[in-house]
Amino acid sequence: MRKRYMGKRCMPCRLVLFLGIFILLFSSVVICKEDIAGDISVYTLEYSLETASVNIELKIPVLTGLKDREVQEDFNLYNRDKAIAFADQIREWADQDYYEYRGEPGPFFKYQAYATYEVKNLEGILSILMTHYEFTGGAHGMTVQSSYNLSPLTLEEVSFQDILELYGLELEEIKETIISEIEKEEDYYFSGAVDYVRDKNDFDYYIQDGHLAIYFQIYEIAPYVAGCPEFRITLY
Repeated sequence: MRKRYMGKRCMPCRLVLFLGIFILLFSSVVICKEDIAGDISVYTLEYSLETASVNIELKIPVLTGLKDREVQEDFNLYNRDKAIAFADQIREWADQDYYEYRGEPGPFFKYQAYATYEVKNLEGILSILMTHYEFTGGAHGMTVQSSYNLSPLTLEEVSFQDILELYGLELEEIKETIISEIEKEEDYYFSGAVDYVRDKNDFDYYIQDGHLAIYFQIYEIAPYVAGCPEFRITLY
């Protein structure tokens, strides 16, 4: 059975959620709506917080319109808890370092925690690309991407292997397509990028405009300046 991204609701989860919201007590909260095809809509729940030690901005997707309201609520609570836990962790580190930095010469560079998302696809598969950025000191911050690829009816995960079977794709052909693109701009990627792709059998992806978009994390196959490289495979 395919897994869902959320667990069963429980009192501890609700307590964590409550504490996270309490920590953001002085932040602004905005809800706006993005209409997408079908009966499912995505609302954006926004949290923002600025203190002497940290800037936090969260844009969290909230699904509505599913027939199974319990599954819908489980997903929304899980995703909200995850975003708030991310923000709470960055704020904890920021407050600790700010306290220790007091009295030191020079400015304190605020920590940052940003989370946002994009609805990439809804026809057949619900694809949402999540982006988390954090700055905790140093030369630059760090961005991490993840994606939800779900059945719009049940919110069950659609794995990369499921996509291969659903669209009749061959893993080796996908690898060769990616490798071909890398070889066109070899200087843009790490020297071991081709071998890395050739040895990899599972990829992060989302669906958009009839294409399978395969993406890599920062530093996975290329330097920081390259961001999160993407490669597109035509599905239909």
